[in-house]
Amino acid sequence: CFLLLPSTAFPFHPLLSPPSIPRGQITDILGAISYALRREVTLHNIISGTAYSALLQFVQLLECSFQVDLPKASVSLGAVREGLEGRISAGFIIRRDWLRILDTKLDPNIFPPDPVWERCNGSKPHLRGFPCGLWMLMHSLTLLTLSVPRPRSTDPSFEACHTCSSKEALKTSSKFITNFFSCEHCRTHFAEMALSLSTEPLQHDGDAVLWLWEAHNSVNKRLEGGASTDPMFPKVQFPAKDVCPYCYVSGDNPEPGAIAMVEAPDADSRRIWNRTAVLLFLWNFYSLNHSDFTTANVVLKAAWVTDKSSELHIRFYTPSGANQTGQYDVLVAGTLYSLCFTLMLTVAYLLF
Repeated sequence: CFLLLPSTAFPFHPLLSPPSIPRGQITDILGAISYALRREVTLHNIISGTAYSALLQFVQLLECSFQVDLPKASVSLGAVREGLEGRISAGFIIRRDWLRILDTKLDPNIFPPDPVWERCNGSKPHLRGFPCGLWMLMHSLTLLTLSVPRPRSTDPSFEACHTCSSKEALKTSSKFITNFFSCEHCRTHFAEMALSLSTEPLQHDGDAVLWLWEAHNSVNKRLEGGASTDPMFPKVQFPAKDVCPYCYVSGDNPEPGAIAMVEAPDADSRRIWNRTAVLLFLWNFYSLNHSDFTTANVVLKAAWVTDKSSELHIRFYTPSGANQTGQYDVLVAGTLYSLCFTLMLTVAYLLF
């Protein structure tokens, strides 16, 4: 295995970024689930038809997605799912019965009735909060479901978990938003974006992760400078260049065609993304499970490379403005790369 390492450390390196879960991420994800089920859903006096199906599928998705990383939360959501399934024969549930299920099944110690936001805490009470937490939850769901099958359970009640994928997680989350998100114009705009999921089906799980990322950036661009923008947390295209310089293809890139996968211009055509680096950044930023964080494994999970014996050739060039020149050229071959990656982390730990 051979890597040319940069002499200057950047905030995120797509190959060497240490796996970590930012403080407050899990708190805000659980808070967003609690807020969605306790407040958004309960705005409906009767939940029936497509709304009932969307709610049941969403709860099933949450239960499956967190069974490995947040097992206690998954058990609590499983109890909610069982209560909701008890109304399948009727085909609807009224608000009073839904509240009773939440009061008796949803653990308030895990899903607080009044969430206290950490990473999503705004500079004013009406800013950020739940919308921020909902985005965080959706990003995490598309990344948690990259690993298929997930989870590995022999319990027949978790059969749906074995077929869960990032593409299905995105569709299920989108259905929940279009049925229950209380911001009407936000809900309408998201539904318009989600139409493409039906007209232009996604091919791979990695495409679902990046579809949501592009949708989030599109919303940020539309709302930039508006009343919902927190002046302390401006809505920008994410990730910013100073956070992930490798996520951008610079204009002086010597070989743009060598960038892995497809580099695609965004809406304002002033920015070209290295989509592979973006995928790795999102995995490191949003995923709860970093136990197998390697370029090879993440990209394989995204289904961009389906043959595990195939060699994956990825090049990340020096970001524009850096104090060094040249390129970082990596030849990845599944297990071999994982061993090299582990060795490098061990050496770095011993040195520093």
